[in-house]
Amino acid sequence: MSRPKTPIRATLDDIQWICGTWSGKQSNEFSVEHWGMPHKGELVCYCSHYINEGLQYIDLLALKEVTGYITAHTRRFRSELEAIPNESDTVKYSLVIMEDKRFRLHTTDFGDDAWLTYELDNCTLVRSLVFGDESTFIQNFRFTK
Repeated sequence: MSRPKTPIRATLDDIQWICGTWSGKQSNEFSVEHWGMPHKGELVCYCSHYINEGLQYIDLLALKEVTGYITAHTRRFRSELEAIPNESDTVKYSLVIMEDKRFRLHTTDFGDDAWLTYELDNCTLVRSLVFGDESTFIQNFRFTK
């Protein structure tokens, strides 16, 4: 699978197919992602992650369109909305792939290359996070509306 690092031109209109509420269960983990509609060049998502029925953490993801490029910033919080130690810094991504119903973001903020991908597979949203090469770490999660 291609792992580009160079930002590409795109608009938030290209990814508004993701807007809405998506949920998924994997083993003892349950997640819900709420994607708002693009507004004034920004698109916000908040993700709630539950393990064994308890809220473990919340991720905020803000995408911004500036001069034809999309950047994203994420931050993780505990259920009490307190920043998690060592994860309190905002992670910055750049859009590097835009295809029909698929986009990929890239960052080096973890100390190594990392890619966050969202793809619509029929009626299922697939989120993948890969660190380094594919043997280092892969997290896949499937959501439905």
